[in-house]
Amino acid sequence: MDPLELRRQLTHASGVFIALFLREIYRISSGWLVPGVVLSVGIAGGYAVSNLYLRGVNMPFLTGLIAGSERERDQGFPGRGALRFFTGALLTLLIFRNTPEVFTAGIIVLALGDSASTLGGVAYGRHKLPYNRDKSIEGSVSGFTAAFIGLILLTSLPAVVALAAAVVGIVTESLPLGVDDNLTVPLAAAFTAWILTVAITI
Repeated sequence: MDPLELRRQLTHASGVFIALFLREIYRISSGWLVPGVVLSVGIAGGYAVSNLYLRGVNMPFLTGLIAGSERERDQGFPGRGALRFFTGALLTLLIFRNTPEVFTAGIIVLALGDSASTLGGVAYGRHKLPYNRDKSIEGSVSGFTAAFIGLILLTSLPAVVALAAAVVGIVTESLPLGVDDNLTVPLAAAFTAWILTVAITI
């Protein structure tokens, strides 16, 4: 695998710590407002840094980090992947703001499942999905495995809920929807976790 892509996917996977950090802030502040503000400020700051980079402003540490992390096709919008990750996390937090385990689950599936599906697909992908030739069965299985294990270890969701959320999240990631999966994956996984949690508690 290309070292740049490996580095990008490992960085993406590290987003699991963002999920845990947001949940902890939620717990400490007793609500969604503070983590929502933290994400919003981060997104605004990210867009500002991206704009400064495009203008050629030299920013200590950040300029080198961006230059060494961007795909060639993303040079016109540096930091696009990270900004969309945070945007997806913010949307998930806002929609499921009353259920911290649910929004945490959505972000975990995005961070671990999405990156593992890419890494597994590149390393082992031999059998293409019939509905999306750009994705592989091996990649999807890798993504599901990482997402499910992450949910079991890092949330208090029942195993059946974690299983369903991981499946739906990775299936969503594999669909050729034409919408950035940083937005669709966490919402799909979180919605699944939410509706099943509600059903179980009825």
